[in-house]
Amino acid sequence: SEKRRFIATKKFDNETALLSSAKESMEKSRNDYGSYADSHRNTKTESVRQEMNLFQGILENSQKEYENSVRQSVRQKMLSKRSYSSFAIIRSNTVPTHKDTHLGGWIVAFVVLSLLLAKGYSLYKKRKQNPQKIQIGGLFSPWSITIGVWAAGIDYIQRRSYGSANKPILYKH
Repeated sequence: SEKRRFIATKKFDNETALLSSAKESMEKSRNDYGSYADSHRNTKTESVRQEMNLFQGILENSQKEYENSVRQSVRQKMLSKRSYSSFAIIRSNTVPTHKDTHLGGWIVAFVVLSLLLAKGYSLYKKRKQNPQKIQIGGLFSPWSITIGVWAAGIDYIQRRSYGSANKPILYKH
């Protein structure tokens, strides 16, 4: 981190030098333009107009260069004050020594599957006995709420697996 800070400080010093050079260039071109404009105020010839346009272009370019130098100087100043961490978090790539079966996730999946199959079987039996239309229930029926709670539970268990939603515990290789 000391090396990074040293490099950032040197870059800031370099940008500060470039900033002062750009400022001097801008002030010089401003003075040149002002002096020429004052001395040729009453002259309306084509050569004077071309010379004024030339000085004005030089002045605009030096102002743009100065503005860019100010931006870069501020950026380097912020980078030189930035704190650098001298540690890194490294994920271990060793083989785990404990068995990692995620038995809880499998149990929850089988319980939900068994509930769905039991409900399906009971509906099948009712339909077989009475072939009329069978009401399963609305959105807020106990059966719908139960399915929603179980689905939320499985989702929660999968998301807390090592703190990542990208690694579902039911499908880990």
